[in-house]
Amino acid sequence: MNNKLVQMDLSLSLNKEYESTIELKNDSLLIAEIMVTEGESLVYENVPFTISEVEVLNEYNGEIIEKSIKLLETGGIIDNKQFSINGNPTLNRNDRALVFLQKYEGPIVDNAYVITGDYQGKFLLNSENEVIDFDGSPKNLTDLVDSLGL
Repeated sequence: MNNKLVQMDLSLSLNKEYESTIELKNDSLLIAEIMVTEGESLVYENVPFTISEVEVLNEYNGEIIEKSIKLLETGGIIDNKQFSINGNPTLNRNDRALVFLQKYEGPIVDNAYVITGDYQGKFLLNSENEVIDFDGSPKNLTDLVDSLGL
């Protein structure tokens, strides 16, 4: 039995293309370091989505009361197909990331957040606590947070 995922890349027109993390910060309600604890993919109006439970490890901007929040991303794994948006897959269990967030308002899930600029406001963290930047180069998390004036 072959359980290999088939990669499916969907093209998505972005409402806004961000040129810097300062722009992302200005459009975000919350900036946080998170870790995905679980996730579930679903299809809504023929579009794949993933709803993840994430643990908030650090808040850098904004304030939330809960230490666990829901995160809604476009894409996910449906029927052995991994749907990614413009080459950017959704976060998986145990992934850590620095995310720029906005409150989600819509029919898919209650009490959730979305990433500002879809994947543009999502920066994976590697095991050395480095942020993988837009251009793929690693940057120290502390340096990036300091550069945002947080």
